[in-house]
Amino acid sequence: MAIKGKLLMVNSTIGHKSGVREFRTIAYATDHTLDLSSSLDSVATKDDNELYKNQEITSQDWSVKTENLIAADPDDEGMPTYTQLLEAMKSQTQVELYFSYLADAAGAERTGTDWITGNGVTATPMATGYAYITSLELNAENKTNVSYTATFQGAGAIKIS
Repeated sequence: MAIKGKLLMVNSTIGHKSGVREFRTIAYATDHTLDLSSSLDSVATKDDNELYKNQEITSQDWSVKTENLIAADPDDEGMPTYTQLLEAMKSQTQVELYFSYLADAAGAERTGTDWITGNGVTATPMATGYAYITSLELNAENKTNVSYTATFQGAGAIKIS
């Protein structure tokens, strides 16, 4: 059985209570993307076959992109909002991200506040790491819901589970 996109969520520590390490789903998400990439450098010599490149990985990078709706009535469950993301970006705050899969043992979808870790529901981590918000775009097209796109650039290694 394939995993449905609805079951993958990006959670962060943005907006958590002071002194408590708690992950909350980024509010009203419509789409998430996890991008892992490697940079290559040529190690070709004059002795190599000129038709094919000889390369090695010199660095690796990762980022997360999330697209979300703006709520007219911000959620009171403590989920990070656009305003909190904007504050984190402006203050250059490094945030912890948790890209997770959430379903019960039978694969049934979880909804509502089940996305909030600590509600007795266990999320299966797929990737965790620290990042900075490098882009925050507000979209307000005529006659459509207001939305935003946030891009988080990894700051160090990402842990893949």
